Amino acid sequence: MKTLNLKKIIAEEIRNVLNEDAFRRIVITTTKADLISDEANKFIARPDMKQNYPCKIKITPGVKPNTLVIDISGSGATVMGMKLSDLAKKFDKAAIVKTKQEIKRTAVKEGTDSDLSNYMFFEDLKSIKRMAEKLLALDCHEVDELICNGHDWAEDHVANAKSKLGEVTGFFMNHFEDSSTALVTKL
Repeated sequence: MKTLNLKKIIAEEIRNVLNEDAFRRIVITTTKADLISDEANKFIARPDMKQNYPCKIKITPGVKPNTLVIDISGSGATVMGMKLSDLAKKFDKAAIVKTKQEIKRTAVKEGTDSDLSNYMFFEDLKSIKRMAEKLLALDCHEVDELICNGHDWAEDHVANAKSKLGEVTGFFMNHFEDSSTALVTKL
């Protein structure tokens, strides 16, 4: 029973990452821009796409000739961006598809993390903290039993993540200990 809870928690985290309120921009360079634009509009108008990926999509001709710009925002933008990129390649294998993943679209308030150049660094740290708290809330004995029953990969992944995060933490702590002007604030 608890095994299902762990699977549900992991699935929920994957959904959160894939369906975050995001913004994606795809720039497609192709000689078949009109065809791909028409096919993309048909694809996003399908009822199943509207239901599963309730995001706003705007398809416009690019500034340069033979280009399309597709802006996708809202829940499911990441997955929809991948689907539209695949669709472009389906109709023109020579198409050049560039995807620019931009930061989560939120109201930018002065002094918040979202106005930083490396905004995602801090968002990733917050996600790591949230995921660790969820895993620590599980029954330790049941997690241990699951790991012992063929899922030792989970222990390896956590050990690798701890090692990498330890390196980053060591770097910043050493830097800030040496700097008399640095301020360490709560994330």
